[in-house]
Amino acid sequence: MKFQDKQRLRAQLEKLGENERKKLVRQAAQLRKDAIRKGGHVPSHDDMLLRVLENAPTFMHDCPPAVAGQYAGQIVRLTAGRALVLCDDGEQDMPLAPALAQVQQSAIAVGDQVRWGGTPPYVTTVLPRRTRLSRPDPGAAHIERIIAANIDVVVLVTSLKLPPCRPRLLDRILLAVEHGGAAPLIVATKVDLLGEEERASELARLQRYRQLGIPVIACSSASGEGIPMLRESLCEKTCVMVGHSGVGKSSLLNALDPALRLSTNDLRKGDGKGRHTTTASRLYRLEGGISLIDTPGVREFGLWRMSGAEIRGYFPEFVAVASGCAFADCSHTHEPHCAVKEAVQCGDIAHARYATYRRLLGEGTDTDLEEMVIAEISFTCAHCRAPVASDGAGSAHRNHCPHCLWSLHLDERPGDRAAGCSGHMEPVAVWARKGGEWALIHRCQACGVLRSNRIAADDNELLLMSLAVRPLAQPPFRLEVVAP
Repeated sequence: MKFQDKQRLRAQLEKLGENERKKLVRQAAQLRKDAIRKGGHVPSHDDMLLRVLENAPTFMHDCPPAVAGQYAGQIVRLTAGRALVLCDDGEQDMPLAPALAQVQQSAIAVGDQVRWGGTPPYVTTVLPRRTRLSRPDPGAAHIERIIAANIDVVVLVTSLKLPPCRPRLLDRILLAVEHGGAAPLIVATKVDLLGEEERASELARLQRYRQLGIPVIACSSASGEGIPMLRESLCEKTCVMVGHSGVGKSSLLNALDPALRLSTNDLRKGDGKGRHTTTASRLYRLEGGISLIDTPGVREFGLWRMSGAEIRGYFPEFVAVASGCAFADCSHTHEPHCAVKEAVQCGDIAHARYATYRRLLGEGTDTDLEEMVIAEISFTCAHCRAPVASDGAGSAHRNHCPHCLWSLHLDERPGDRAAGCSGHMEPVAVWARKGGEWALIHRCQACGVLRSNRIAADDNELLLMSLAVRPLAQPPFRLEVVAP
């Protein structure tokens, strides 16, 4: 390495924090190992360090000065060593600079702002990013793989039918969204394939995200339901669409702009899993000033290593109640008098979110944790003493026993645990709410207040029937006077 290059390298390294320097050194070392395996010319460690530093915008703090003969553009699509760049006069296909091509998978992504020039033209520089969506490289976790850059909104697409909604995957992507600085938006597709009751039950599973302030839009590419609302939410923004294979991302794009005519695939008949319709990320310009990056479907979403404190910081519902924990450094796992676990037990925090948190801490499999958390937050009926899970059978927050239908007067509104009477509540009637949903009527034996509670799928059917016909056993009028 030349003396001037060494000085430049030293000056740029001094601008970085210790963690950024370590990350850069590890990345350069890994890339040099890859070059050794491939054979041919192998740059020195300092040369590789300088290449990564100058071509990886993650480590760029200041925008490099413009150079005569170079022009600005945005990456629309990437292939091996080449890029389709949106320029002032349209899209141009051009190669990447050799140093940039060597670290392409970690240094450049669709959505990146770049400089290009030369004859023939080629991409010379990647400019600093304002936001990004990324995940660790599957083969080298210390290297960051950028999925999309300079985005305002990450659209998390999930299906309400097939493939089924996967809250664990949503939770992991949401952590990556917050890490990268963009705003999340959840889109639930295929709502036209569900009946009214099943649709309400599936959408209830996404209510936990609305409570966190994350918008949720129910859509159907076939019927057009929700598409105008989605279009309005994305207007004048740069967005990236991510989700499991087969959830309907390409169909959504076609619904947003029929002129695209993107190809779509049915689910596999054997296992109902999605097929990869989109094989590479691409930026599309839609009506209404929408710039939307379509990405291949994901089945798993890896996350970087984080401390317990970092993980807790990505669960805002934990932060809101953690001040009530007995210990300032409470991990919300094994400590007594933990306000977070109490909030999970009473339904203020969704147990699926808590299970995701425990999974990220490395505590067992998703299935084991689901069973463990349900066991932790189950309760014993105060009337019949039967064990009851507080979440399930279509009820996101169960307030009554499915065996005897009795309840406790603990709520002013469902789930708020604000009343404090704690009296036993007797089931006295059933009624049909607006929209055909059935509910139980409870009367508190201590204070006499009446409350309604949605019926769950596993409630005792015989008891429900007896409540429904009870008024006919002792009607408030003489049956013989009723006209035939």
